[in-house]
Amino acid sequence: PRSRTNLVRAEQGLSFKRKKNSVQKMTVERPRRVLVSVYFLICSGLIENNEKKKKKTKRGRGEQIVKKQKKKIK
Repeated sequence: PRSRTNLVRAEQGLSFKRKKNSVQKMTVERPRRVLVSVYFLICSGLIENNEKKKKKTKRGRGEQIVKKQKKKIK
C-alpha cells in the first residue's frame, strides 16, 4: 500500500485497493449516468416545467394588474 489510508487499512486488516482502479471505474461509469439522468430530465420534467413557468408568469402579471386597479378604485 502506497498511500497513508491504505497503510492504515492494511494495519487494521481491511482490504485495500490501488487508486488507479477506482479512478478508471469512476471515469467509465459517471458520464453514462449523467447522460441518462439528463436525458430523462429533458424527456419528463424540463419541458413540462418550462410550459408551466410561462403560463404562471402571464397569470401572475394579470393578477398584479387587477389588484392594483382594485386598490386605486377603493
